[in-house]
Amino acid sequence: MAKKIARKKPAKASAKKIVSRPKAKPTVPAKTPVKKLGDVRWTELNTTNDSAALSFYQKLFGWKSRPMDMGPQGIYHIISQNGKDIGGITKIQNPNQPTGWLTYFYSDNVDESNKEAEALGGKTLMPPTEIPGANTRMAIMVDPTGVMFALVKD
Repeated sequence: MAKKIARKKPAKASAKKIVSRPKAKPTVPAKTPVKKLGDVRWTELNTTNDSAALSFYQKLFGWKSRPMDMGPQGIYHIISQNGKDIGGITKIQNPNQPTGWLTYFYSDNVDESNKEAEALGGKTLMPPTEIPGANTRMAIMVDPTGVMFALVKD
């Protein structure tokens, strides 16, 4: 005669819910943004009253700032937003210098972009120049409508 095999009853489902943990996603290093011709790299306010201007923009936009001593040129206020440096505010040194914002546009070849801008009717105020200790080359220009801008490779 065949032996009867005793079968165990399946265990009742536990009241505890099994929670599966999500698998960890592999970390991907942040990509360095690719700089493209014409990208805005920096903006700088040249003004007769840097303290008042700094106070105004900090209240308006919530910008943070840190001073950088520029020796005889005074204090350059580096401005930041969301933890990223975005520009600076400085007191003009030359009474003939216009006040206003100066925007720095990226170029991978400042000398060539300077020549191109001149061919298109722009004028050079400061020719392409290496900035000591900053690994930066820049030029300051005026477009055909009279608006100042800068070219920079940083």
